[in-house]
Amino acid sequence: MKGIVKGKHRAGLPEIDPFPVAISLGPFKGGDLIPVEALVDTSRLYSVLPESLLTQMGVEPLEIRKFSLADGSVGEYGFGMVRIQLDGQECYSPVAFGPDGEYRLGRLTLDIFHLSIDPAQIKLVPYMPHVRPF
Repeated sequence: MKGIVKGKHRAGLPEIDPFPVAISLGPFKGGDLIPVEALVDTSRLYSVLPESLLTQMGVEPLEIRKFSLADGSVGEYGFGMVRIQLDGQECYSPVAFGPDGEYRLGRLTLDIFHLSIDPAQIKLVPYMPHVRPF
């Protein structure tokens, strides 16, 4: 069932079932943006996008990283940076190079955009980050 709040992550975002949002993606160095639909997935720290799409856009992995998979195994995936446009904002975000059809926005990307989730309305909402004085 969509929208069920399952608890909270360490980052404070509510853990709910993934829901779709419209975004646009582009290479870190500039160029055209490609519109896609991604799932907001608070169970993931990093965003995951299809390796084939990232390669098509000219995005190359900066490194290969190990990730823990849902079945408990460990996989190695490319890790790089992309431009993401969401709700009129454009920011840079780290992404893992995933399988075809995998369009997921993780908690780190949401934090970069200063977005949280309204679990009652199942939508992204802005938040003001707290900064501690030096």
